[in-house]
Amino acid sequence: TVLQKAMPGPTMAYCQVQPDGPALEWLATLYGTGAARVVLDRTFALADVMEAHRHLEGRHGPGKSALLISDEGE
Repeated sequence: TVLQKAMPGPTMAYCQVQPDGPALEWLATLYGTGAARVVLDRTFALADVMEAHRHLEGRHGPGKSALLISDEGE
């Protein structure tokens, strides 16, 4: 589009699929090859879940927020 050509930088597309095998394989291929990626706004430790919730309730930048969950043994 004209707007995409006028604005330098990455482009964004929206994709919604039903959770079926072929669709998930297609998404895995896109992410595996680097053709698609998730943009993270912020990450939060599990202990900071309340802060993460407040962040999501307010205005935040583009991208997704993620809770980092790990096992103690790792």
